Amino acid sequence: MQATRNKSKPGFDWAKPLFMSLWPLLAAGAFWFIYSRDPDITERGYSTSIYPMITNFSTLVGKFLPASMAELTIIASLLFALVMGVRLVLMLAKAKKKARPKMLFDALCAVLATLSYLVLGFVVLCAPNYHRQPFTYYSQHVVEPATLEELEDLSVILGQRAGELRALVAENDQGQVLLTGKNLYAVAAQANLVMENLSATYPVLGGITPPPKPVASSFVLNQLKLSGFFFPYFTEANFNTKMPAAEMPFTMLHELAHAQGFMREDEANFIAYLACRDSDNPDFAYSGNLMALRYCLSALSGADTEAYNRVYEGLSEPVQRDIIEARTHWGRYDGTLADLSDRVNDVYLRVNSQPAGTRSYGQVVDLLIAEYRRW
Repeated sequence: MQATRNKSKPGFDWAKPLFMSLWPLLAAGAFWFIYSRDPDITERGYSTSIYPMITNFSTLVGKFLPASMAELTIIASLLFALVMGVRLVLMLAKAKKKARPKMLFDALCAVLATLSYLVLGFVVLCAPNYHRQPFTYYSQHVVEPATLEELEDLSVILGQRAGELRALVAENDQGQVLLTGKNLYAVAAQANLVMENLSATYPVLGGITPPPKPVASSFVLNQLKLSGFFFPYFTEANFNTKMPAAEMPFTMLHELAHAQGFMREDEANFIAYLACRDSDNPDFAYSGNLMALRYCLSALSGADTEAYNRVYEGLSEPVQRDIIEARTHWGRYDGTLADLSDRVNDVYLRVNSQPAGTRSYGQVVDLLIAEYRRW
């Protein structure tokens, strides 16, 4: 007589769907491991070979679409997530009790798969650039600890130059900087030309990228205290249209530096400064000089308050007015949301091999000092 077999309780296979949802993370980890070990391998095997092909392809798409692809993608994704969330709730309400665990598990797998593919896309499209050779590999700047005297001297020079350039910049009835481009799209197109001009000195910055895109919902960026951001999925530089105009050209160049493959924040700031400084457009020249001055003043205020006061008091009234405008503008958005944005950005930068986190923006001062020593 054949023995009766015990039938297992009905259920569902969870292992295979879960693996299919998470395998992109494994691929991302393997890709990251290969390109995070040796800056020279990353430089030759990705940053100057594969990455330019990615930017060339994204430019074909981006140059025909004036709107921010990042903004459209984020809004569409949020709407899709909302619709699918409501749909899931309605389906759960109608489903039998026994069917609900499987439905929830399938929804979880879908979310995990989406996140996994986003991580894989990020790792393939830009993450290796965090591990490439530093910009100083090409510029040959020697970064060494700066003395207080050097920092104060550089701040004075930048302050004097800022005053000279400020006199060449247009302003509105409130005394605020007024960009002279026909519109922000024209200013963004000029930013590409400014970066192209710098590539004559540093060919590694050559290559076509989409022009910086204005973000229509910049009121959100203000709440997050973001002047701009780089969207790797379209190799797209984005900028805040509601921030002080004096900051805007520098921000465009900062984000374009990311688009050119230099992801470290201090290097992006330095590249933006060099590009603006060498521009014959007063709006760009002043913006780059002003932002470099502000970073130096910030460092000086933390090192020697009396030296900071001496330099600040020596600035022209319009330059002081621009510094106060920026401080006032961003200060009004202090709060929980801005703090959360800063913490998220800090973690993101630390995860991507920038141990100083958000303080890495200010480390541009070391590069500015290295450039100052060449003068």
